[in-house]
Amino acid sequence: AKNLGRKIENDEIEWFSDHIRLCFGWEGEEIGQQVYEFLIRYMIRILKKPHIKVQGILVLKGLMGTGKDTFQVLFRRMMGDDSCYECEGMTDVITKDKWNDHLVDKLFVTMNEVKSEDGIKNIEGLKHKCTSTELNVKEKYMKNATMKDLNNMLVNSNNYTPVIISPDDRRYCLLKTNDDLALKEYASYWKNLYDNHINNEDQMNILYTWLLQWDIDDFDFKNDRPITPAFRRLASKQISEVYFVLYWLLNQIENDKLGWSMKRNEFNSMCGYMSTHILERNSKIKKSVIKDRMEDLT
Repeated sequence: AKNLGRKIENDEIEWFSDHIRLCFGWEGEEIGQQVYEFLIRYMIRILKKPHIKVQGILVLKGLMGTGKDTFQVLFRRMMGDDSCYECEGMTDVITKDKWNDHLVDKLFVTMNEVKSEDGIKNIEGLKHKCTSTELNVKEKYMKNATMKDLNNMLVNSNNYTPVIISPDDRRYCLLKTNDDLALKEYASYWKNLYDNHINNEDQMNILYTWLLQWDIDDFDFKNDRPITPAFRRLASKQISEVYFVLYWLLNQIENDKLGWSMKRNEFNSMCGYMSTHILERNSKIKKSVIKDRMEDLT
């Protein structure tokens, strides 16, 4: 796409705003607005500062035909095919010392059809790739070279657990698409979206110019990302059942539902015992830790 060099009014890209809200911002007015604003700023950040990675991974989860792939298509239409890379699974991106010259100078990298085993196998690889600034390029018949890592990553999946997200995660933003968009009644919606907008060069130029108008110097992936219901559900599955039991017990005690009381030091002592003998870990679990970890997911 090209910059038209004129001010674009919001109503000129209404189709785009409506699509983002319908596809990703459907889970409630407040969280929907947060998702909408984040995705707009995320796109602007990559378009305006392609030389600096966002250092975060966007994960789009949902049924087939609900708009996951359309998000990367929008990037491809604005940035060009040469700046984007798309593959199935994670092995082409988390290369683990294999040939990776296909990633050189790619600004937006999409991993499609990601399965649970992909996320499990590549937990550490994703963490490293997310924040790495250097790409150690391995190319056949060429000497290894080090180049700047520009790969902003998108994970697309219809799997329930495409990645492993811990409760204190700082790297992922997980959004769930609107299942209704897979219904037959939306077939005309998708046809109109592609025929009259996404595949329309004039419309893409207008959208590209509109995005470049905004100032996103303060964009911070970690702090700006919305913590969605889908994120909370997935993160909660990485919490040991012991935390749930202790949190329930703590609430019962604080609300005097058990008819007896327990001093804080007694409760913390109990937590320490469970931490050592049940979770088999050296770090201390105490009242404040349980409340912080669990109430973030409530």
